[in-house]
Amino acid sequence: MGTEVIFRYDNAPDPNAKGLNTFPHHKHLKDEKFMESHSIGLSEVLEEIEIIYVKGIEKENY
Repeated sequence: MGTEVIFRYDNAPDPNAKGLNTFPHHKHLKDEKFMESHSIGLSEVLEEIEIIYVKGIEKENY
């Protein structure tokens, strides 16, 4: 496994995500894209990791 970022949740007021309805909450995706996000807990992040890596399902927004 490499160090490629698959996704990353962020609540810092990133000026690039200022146009999102959920600002300052946002999610960083592959290829430096952003999407709206809410405040998220560790259990939700772990569930998303399980979906991607254990079950092998990678959705467009991951």
